[in-house]
Amino acid sequence: MSISKPPFFDGNNYSHWKAKMTIFIQALDFNLWDIIIDGPELPHIISQEGIKTLKPRSSYTDDDRKKVQLNAKAKHVIICALNSNEFNRVSSCATAKEMWDRLEVTYEGTNQVKDAKINMLVREYEMFSMKENENISGMFVRFTNIINSLQSLNKCYTNSEMVRKILRCLPKSWMPKVTAIEEAKDLNTLALEELLGSLMTHEMTIKNHEDEEEQDKKKKKVIAFKSSTPDSSEDESDDEMALITRRFKKYLAKKKFGNKQFKKTFPSKSETKKEEIICFECNKPGHYKSECPRLKKAKDTIKKKKAMLATWSDSDESSSEEEEDQEIAQIALMAINDSDKDEDEDEEENEVSELLELLEKFSFENASLKKTVKSLNKENARLKIELECSSSKTLEDKTISLEKENEVLKVEIDALKKTFSKFSNSSDKLDRLLGLQRCVFNKARPRL
Repeated sequence: MSISKPPFFDGNNYSHWKAKMTIFIQALDFNLWDIIIDGPELPHIISQEGIKTLKPRSSYTDDDRKKVQLNAKAKHVIICALNSNEFNRVSSCATAKEMWDRLEVTYEGTNQVKDAKINMLVREYEMFSMKENENISGMFVRFTNIINSLQSLNKCYTNSEMVRKILRCLPKSWMPKVTAIEEAKDLNTLALEELLGSLMTHEMTIKNHEDEEEQDKKKKKVIAFKSSTPDSSEDESDDEMALITRRFKKYLAKKKFGNKQFKKTFPSKSETKKEEIICFECNKPGHYKSECPRLKKAKDTIKKKKAMLATWSDSDESSSEEEEDQEIAQIALMAINDSDKDEDEDEEENEVSELLELLEKFSFENASLKKTVKSLNKENARLKIELECSSSKTLEDKTISLEKENEVLKVEIDALKKTFSKFSNSSDKLDRLLGLQRCVFNKARPRL
């Protein structure tokens, strides 16, 4: 836009155009602004009857021509800033003040409308606060829009009031900074722009600290993920289960290695006689290991413990870790049943029995914990029902008691009205009797 041209008004955002137009006219000639605000003193003549009329142009003096020329110049500045629709609105006005006032009434309304707008903007000013996840610059833009709208309606706040309002609208996380500013600065002399710069600097430091913390978290994410544990009891149980699985794997590896050597050195049935056969389980002659009674007893105990494992796995199907432990246990048990044992199998069976006892203990603990959870859920549901019932009962009791109290008060009011009517009638009767009495010194006979 050229500096010599006035700001153009197309019918939108009148308050913005008014502020720019005011500055333009004052910069052009301050006498023009006085004429627009106060009105021009056009030359006029007062007749003998006291009627004021405009002076004809033929009788203008030099001073009169200067006044008329200033009015025409002010009208010209206003007209050059309007479009065709706005020009038609003010073209019939004789003075620049009439044009300016007509535009104000059209777009700002009458005094009543201005008061309503001022009240609405003052309410926005009083309720103003910083929004969540809003930065300082965005908050200051909203605050400036409210202040400018109030200033266009001739409602202004002092600098100290605006500074205190900005400090009040900040959230709780900014309270240390607010107290520091209040103690270090004088709020009566602190400029609003200086306060804005201090708050923006503090916001930048906070953001830098947050970025550094996020980078540190990303670096330590893997380590933190490995070290994070939900509960110490769960860690102990996981360590025990891991120990059990490792021992099972070692046992299976030994069995596989032992089976290969055993198959190589195991003689066929056709080459040996039954009397020369020695059982590898009990080291007694006359029967094979598969026919050994001692091994049959061990198989029966293993079957019972397998049944226990099956019940334990059915009780907790949602846990993937327990399913893996169950599969390892079943594989180990199948390996025990299917494979032949060496001379050192007694020690290995003892280890297996110990592991199965541990699994049995865990299954019982899991079942007891599930029972406690179910009982707690039932108790929680029962307490919720009791709470709802008690709240509904108390409300009903309160309403009933209030209704009864209302009825009692109505009866009392009716009784008081009746007594009051009796007293009013008696006062009228007393006035009549007093009016019929005569003075003691009046000895005249009453007229009949």
